[in-house]
Amino acid sequence: MIKLSELQDDVKVMDKSESVYDVKDVKNDLQYFKDTNKKFYTTTEYHAHIDAKDMLESAIDYEYENKMYEDWDEHILSDITDEDVKKIQAVLDNIFNRNKSQNIAYYQDEEIEVDYE
Repeated sequence: MIKLSELQDDVKVMDKSESVYDVKDVKNDLQYFKDTNKKFYTTTEYHAHIDAKDMLESAIDYEYENKMYEDWDEHILSDITDEDVKKIQAVLDNIFNRNKSQNIAYYQDEEIEVDYE
């Protein structure tokens, strides 16, 4: 188990309710957290990413299954070029990178040992 005192101040940690804190804030408000008897965990950061080719295939499959004629999907998929996929991927990447603070999630990892003394 890792100790809170061993973590850098800018590291993100979370509690069981999935609230995320900087280690610095936890250290500064240790008495408050002691009173609430919170447990903290290290985090893994995740940024969403959509693969353009997968997205196209999924959308084409949906359209084919719901509205289109036999083999329509194969004809459309054969018309998609690598250049088409690159252009769509660039747009998706631009959208997801535009506001990185909104495109983030944290997942709970290892429990942190907090010395409240």
